[in-house]
Amino acid sequence: MAIINLQRFMVAYVRDITLRNQFTQNKEAYYAQFELTSSERKLAEQIDYSILQVTAEKMLKDRIDRRESEFQEFFRILRLLDEYEEFVYEFAVQYPQGSLSRKSEAERLSAFAAAYIRKRSLPDILLELMEYSRLAADMTYSSKQSPRAAGPLILPRNQRLYLREPYAVRKFRYDLVRFLETVESRDDVEAFPAQDCLLFFQKSYRNALSCVILEVDDETLLNLLKEGLSFNTILLHAPNKETRANWADSIEYLFQEGILGLDDADDTLKGGENNEKSDRSYDIRPSG
Repeated sequence: MAIINLQRFMVAYVRDITLRNQFTQNKEAYYAQFELTSSERKLAEQIDYSILQVTAEKMLKDRIDRRESEFQEFFRILRLLDEYEEFVYEFAVQYPQGSLSRKSEAERLSAFAAAYIRKRSLPDILLELMEYSRLAADMTYSSKQSPRAAGPLILPRNQRLYLREPYAVRKFRYDLVRFLETVESRDDVEAFPAQDCLLFFQKSYRNALSCVILEVDDETLLNLLKEGLSFNTILLHAPNKETRANWADSIEYLFQEGILGLDDADDTLKGGENNEKSDRSYDIRPSG
């Protein structure tokens, strides 16, 4: 006896939260929608739907947990605003079936979040925070594109430097680093002032599942680093002695942290590479 339509119905029941919520009051309508035969309907009446409900809830939780691990900053603020449950429910209703591709599912979530934020009249800083989380996730799950063989531990002064790929630079209308460090309530979120902030995102070369997030204090230095110049050549562009000293410290720091590599030479991080899993994003900034 073929039960293909019953199987289709059961799969839809597990995946579709709307179907589950409405099934008890609309059994006959759903049986008709899935074209269940009389024998399939009899079998459907014998199903323990509490077991399917547990399965469905676990699948949804696993799906959302994966997205939350990627967009951890965004979801943390959603919880702070008491919007988490409603957000997850509406996302599951609109997209009952997850995508096999992490990237496609992330794009789905980003588009849904933007519409949700506007519909619920939430603070627009959440739009920026979603972009922040998306960039951090993209860097975290991307592949390393720079050489990692043995190299010098001391920064050469006349060898060309480069910013290791992949990386991205974005300007935000809010200081999101300070925002994430300081907000503790809905009032904090709503009162947080706008302040332009330039951030640098890069795939971490120290940890397998992590990314580096740097606050850019000197855009001139960043642009010089993008040009692939040597340490000494970059310092020639410094307008004064104090800036030259600051740039020297910053370049040394970026090199030792593995953010900068050496052109035309294999290079590695001081002390080797650590492939242990870790929190996928962290902020590192030179002291002083």
